[in-house]
Amino acid sequence: MTNQTAIAVTVEVMAERLKLMVQNGRKLSNEEALALGQYALVTGLDPFSGECYYLQNVGPGPGIAGWRRKAEEQLEYEARKAAEPLARFWCDYVDAEADETGNLAAGDIAVKAVLHDTLTKGAWEKRTLSHYIELVKAKIEGDAWTIAQALAGPEPTWSAVGIVRAGENFGGDKMPRYERACKRAEKAAIRKRFPRVHLPEPMGFDPADVVDSSFVSVPEVPEAKSTGQLLSELGYADPNDAPPNEKAWKAWDFMVDKAQKAGIEVMEPVEDVTTGQLRQMYTELKKQIEAQP
Repeated sequence: MTNQTAIAVTVEVMAERLKLMVQNGRKLSNEEALALGQYALVTGLDPFSGECYYLQNVGPGPGIAGWRRKAEEQLEYEARKAAEPLARFWCDYVDAEADETGNLAAGDIAVKAVLHDTLTKGAWEKRTLSHYIELVKAKIEGDAWTIAQALAGPEPTWSAVGIVRAGENFGGDKMPRYERACKRAEKAAIRKRFPRVHLPEPMGFDPADVVDSSFVSVPEVPEAKSTGQLLSELGYADPNDAPPNEKAWKAWDFMVDKAQKAGIEVMEPVEDVTTGQLRQMYTELKKQIEAQP
């Protein structure tokens, strides 16, 4: 048996099972069941668990479970690349603001889905903690954690608004309209977070009303800036730009004494030397001393 013949037999067997086992399968013609079976094999979606289904007079396409599965597969791939043991995503559903929905008529339902994932959230938390540690080491004045949060910015998320219009007819489908709006919003958010996920849909399969063009996904990576620059933009002074305190001068004098005993010529700091500059001079002098035989 050739591979093509084996595939054809597999599709035919799946089609027979689909008519018996999927919801409303008995309403499918043989051709429709075959089309759904082919779609399932090509996309790798499971029609028996609702990951894909056949819409009468339209064709086969993915359900929200299918979008979730493919999103999870991409996230698992990203987790392996990042050597992270666990990864998942989830959505929060909130009421959409008036300026996020466009024109709504009486009876329309609008829901905003905000998608988070553990990989992005973990990286953001580590970035915040890194800023906090640097600030504590620098003995910055003020609440170091609050400043660190400001430096890291808000958690990156992906958002979209799904709308169900009052006049939409779903052919006897009893799914609550609010839940349908949630699924539309989630699907749009998934497509933004996981651009590699592409599931083909026939025209008219999901005439979802989605508003997502006004939302920004992960903020663009800004030009690399020093902690001092970021602090300055937030209205805080960089401790490295301040004059050295008494403790810094004592450490410098101690290192100068060791250098002179080792026969190393030391350049005196300029009158308006900063803490950062003195720290750099201290480090260089220490390296010269350690390099002595």
